[in-house]
Amino acid sequence: MICVIILMVFVLMIAGPRNPKLAISYLSQTNEAGNNLAFFVITNVGNVTLNIYRSGGLEIYGRDRNERVGCETKLPRLEPGGADIATVYLPASVESRWRFIIFFSSEGPGNKYGHAKFFAKSDWIK
Repeated sequence: MICVIILMVFVLMIAGPRNPKLAISYLSQTNEAGNNLAFFVITNVGNVTLNIYRSGGLEIYGRDRNERVGCETKLPRLEPGGADIATVYLPASVESRWRFIIFFSSEGPGNKYGHAKFFAKSDWIK
């Protein structure tokens, strides 16, 4: 019994703390076929695999509530050090400064459901 406890402590010490973290950087914006699109580079700068959600938020400066927007990536999961391009579907017109909020979760034990939900925000744009 003591050997099992010592082994568990040793494994937890080697694994180290879980650090789910996503960096996000604005690339560009376009109006393609009537759709307003923005593109962001997302990079997993943490030490666990991340699952990227297909929707995000748009925070518009001066508004009380965020707007929900669609988000697509080529890779649904990002390994530590991995990167991808996120395509964001913007509303018809955004007249003020704004920033994108991307949602993600970490794989593995994080809470009683097996994952924890996180978000990352871009810098203000415009």
